[in-house]
Amino acid sequence: MEVHAHSHSPRKKFTHYLWEFLMLFLAVFCGFLAENQREHMVEHQREKEYIKSFVEDLKQDTAQLITIISAFNEKLVYKDSLLLELAKPEIFKRSSRAFYFFGISLHFPDFIYTDRTIQQLKNSGGMRLLRNKEVSDSIVDYDSKVRMIFVAQAQMNSVVLTYGFEKSKLFQVRLIDTTNNGFQNPGIPLLTQNKNDVEEFYNNMLDQRRFFTYLKKLDEDLLSRGTRLIEFIKKEYPVK
Repeated sequence: MEVHAHSHSPRKKFTHYLWEFLMLFLAVFCGFLAENQREHMVEHQREKEYIKSFVEDLKQDTAQLITIISAFNEKLVYKDSLLLELAKPEIFKRSSRAFYFFGISLHFPDFIYTDRTIQQLKNSGGMRLLRNKEVSDSIVDYDSKVRMIFVAQAQMNSVVLTYGFEKSKLFQVRLIDTTNNGFQNPGIPLLTQNKNDVEEFYNNMLDQRRFFTYLKKLDEDLLSRGTRLIEFIKKEYPVK
């Protein structure tokens, strides 16, 4: 009976297992670093896109604000003309000029926020992508100033609606509107000969003028902030 000796493969040394572990660890670690680097590159690219888009929004805002401020200047001139007409003693018999200036100065231009980028930054958590804290803080500050304008505009729109009804107490709108030349033909009397009614209307128009001036200053401040923010962002980021 033959006895066969079993061959045994040589046992691997501990250092061999250690080396295999290190190679596996390095492969996983390098993969992690590569993925992490890729994510950083993607986030940096998104940051640049957000910044570029926000600058474009700011340019639209500032262009709009320049137009609005110019319109406010014109409205204030008409409002001054209205106040001058209301202060004249002959206003009770010659009211068409006052009515004209009232109509053309009653409403005001609203600021419409170009907020597409800021909404994306807020809703998608994109603010965390902005590595420059000063830029991030400046964007948040700009947005808060816009909210102040929204509040003031809402209050003024409510007031304007109320003032619009007051014309029915003073002016013979039917006669003025049917003349087709009411501004040139002022000889249409007021509905009332009560001086207190005219004084109250004058005070309301004066209050509206003050509110127009306040809104204009808010718009001017936002224009200044937006202009400075564009230049600041261009300094901090390579955007055109």
